[in-house]
Formats: sequence, C-alpha cells, structure tokens
Amino acid sequence: METEQIPPIVDAAIEQRARAHTDTVADFGGLDPIAAAATFAGLLAMPHLQANCIRIEALVHLAVANCGGRMTPTEEAVLRNFERLASFLLIRLLRSVHQPL
Repeated sequence: METEQIPPIVDAAIEQRARAHTDTVADFGGLDPIAAAATFAGLLAMPHLQANCIRIEALVHLAVANCGGRMTPTEEAVLRNFERLASFLLIRLLRSVHQPL
C-alpha cells in the first residue's frame, strides 16, 4: 500500500524560517513528515517544555513543510534541531528589544 504524498505547503513565514535554518531543513529531508511533526508536537505535552511552545510549533511547521522521506526522527535529531531553533529565536528576540520605536 502506497502512502499519500502531502503537497508542499507554501507560506512566507515557513519559507523564511526554512531559509534561516538550512541545517534543520537538511536534517528533515529524509524524515517522514507525519512522524516528524507528531514527534515534535508530542513535546508540547511535556510540562517542563511548555515555555518553548513557539519553538516547538516552529519545528512542527518546518517538519510538515520540509520532510519528504520515510524515516522516523531519532532522539538526537530532535534534540539537535530543538537547540538550533533556540539560538535563532533568542537572536530575533534581542533584535526586536533593541529596535527603536
């Protein structure tokens, strides 16, 4: 039985994140989009990660938009990409704080 292919999602915000995270997008290439999105979404159910909601949701969106394989993400891949987005979001937050009104 062949699985249904998900059409690519085109959204400016997702494309912007993908350009900013080429290393994460490269990691996602061989992953199954549903398995990867479900794995990242599952992090939202962990109480100690609730403060990371935006980062986790960004990973879910990137996974759905950029995964195209059949592999399940490893624990190492989840942790690596979770940490990658932390630095990106921190830099954006600091830039927005220092913007003059």
